[in-house]
Amino acid sequence: MVRSKLIGKQAGTAFLFLLPGLLLIGFVYLIPIINVIGLSLSKGVGENQTFAGLTNYQVILKDRLFQSAFLNNVKLLVIVPILTLGALIFASILYDRIRGWRIYQTVIFIPVVLAIAAMGITFGQLLQFKGLVNEFLRSIQLGFLTRDWLGDQNIALWTVGGVIIWKELGFGTILFLARLMSVEQDLFDAAKVDGASWWQRLWNVSIPQLVHVIEFYAILLVVTVFSFVFDYILILTNGGPNNSTIVGEFFIYKFGFIYNRFNIASTVAVLYLVVGIILMIVRYQIVKRIEE
Repeated sequence: MVRSKLIGKQAGTAFLFLLPGLLLIGFVYLIPIINVIGLSLSKGVGENQTFAGLTNYQVILKDRLFQSAFLNNVKLLVIVPILTLGALIFASILYDRIRGWRIYQTVIFIPVVLAIAAMGITFGQLLQFKGLVNEFLRSIQLGFLTRDWLGDQNIALWTVGGVIIWKELGFGTILFLARLMSVEQDLFDAAKVDGASWWQRLWNVSIPQLVHVIEFYAILLVVTVFSFVFDYILILTNGGPNNSTIVGEFFIYKFGFIYNRFNIASTVAVLYLVVGIILMIVRYQIVKRIEE
């Protein structure tokens, strides 16, 4: 009885310490979310707003531009396994401390610290039809490979995906390498003594030790694809050509700040919030199964 009272008192004290932080989180996140949900359920502007129910959702779910934007987000999910596998391989190579591995580590990580704006402008120039990439291909007699990398609606989205891979690969590599550095060297030495090849050590030693980090990184990449590709799209393609690279974030920006249709923009924002919640639930189930 006394113990339960003591625990209750400690919990109350802890809550009081947490209360300022909770109030701040509520002010910064909860109130805007409530306002966005309210906008998504109304029509009109300012004092002329009226309750519209789910009308905006019915309209937006039938809108082809929104469907294309959401589909582009889904298409970009292909970079998740590519980045995860690439980071895993690079981290394993660096872990073997090949000659000059510290230099390679720095080179791989440099894109992570570069500003997206500066990087986007640079790649925008390099990937033009008469840019350096195509000029280089022509100079080595590979002119048949030249493309309008950012101007062809069939490949523009994949070009943006390639830039994202170049930018984000270093973070995953360093993340995996840091975890491998904390693994006992005896595990790898024992595998070598047993005659395990490099790929066998990767599959049977490295991956089991990295499973939780891989799960974290993969979920982070999924969130990035749905929430943090706006800068790439805005700078590299501005949603073009012919809206072929428009994604959810850009759709929200376009309707909210260019067309001043904040009700529609808020509706899309709520739909992406729902997607985010679903991803969190899926992540929780994955973690639960791994732990079991």
